[in-house]
Amino acid sequence: MENQTNCPNCNAVLKTGWSSNSLIEGKKTSFINFVLKKESPAYCDKCVSKLFGEAQHIFERDKDQQIRHLELNIHAIPIVSTHTPYGWEYETISIVTGQSVTGTGVISEFKSDFSDFFGGQSGSFNKKLGSGEQRCFQQLRAKALKLGANAIIATDIDYGEVGVGKGMLMVCAAGTAIKITNTSVLGENCEIIESLDKSQKRLDELNHFENLDMF
Repeated sequence: MENQTNCPNCNAVLKTGWSSNSLIEGKKTSFINFVLKKESPAYCDKCVSKLFGEAQHIFERDKDQQIRHLELNIHAIPIVSTHTPYGWEYETISIVTGQSVTGTGVISEFKSDFSDFFGGQSGSFNKKLGSGEQRCFQQLRAKALKLGANAIIATDIDYGEVGVGKGMLMVCAAGTAIKITNTSVLGENCEIIESLDKSQKRLDELNHFENLDMF
């Protein structure tokens, strides 16, 4: 900003020397404008410090709120094995996958064999399978949301052992991420699903600024 004599934000006189007061432009100005909803083309040394600190505080609080909202409500995104759910109108986005690997352990394998021998079920083994499935589902939901989707259809789950005799169990899930256009079919989850999309978009905006080197 050539020939600028005063700060466009606080109107302080711009000067050089021992008590200089120069303009701050670029990424730091963009960050302040974005967070504090300002439109100043630049800030001076005298006003930028307070404004930047205020913006950082609001930025971190906003980001924490978006992450918390996603963590608490992402389970509302439906995951179904059906290829064409009845009544759903949607756009196909992309395939999404999730993987989980966990150790079964010698003791849990022994318990599983013992219970299977007597016609029962291994609670320890089933618990690990269930935990692996849930981790896969969380990955599917998170990836779908990042893509702008709000549901996953045609979901398939596979199980396998990683390395013969190493006691490592792998659970894999894959499905098709879609964007339901008539979200009213989701009933009471409709508003939650729409709020998740808003939170993800806001978080993407915040992450863009967090990755910038503003110093």
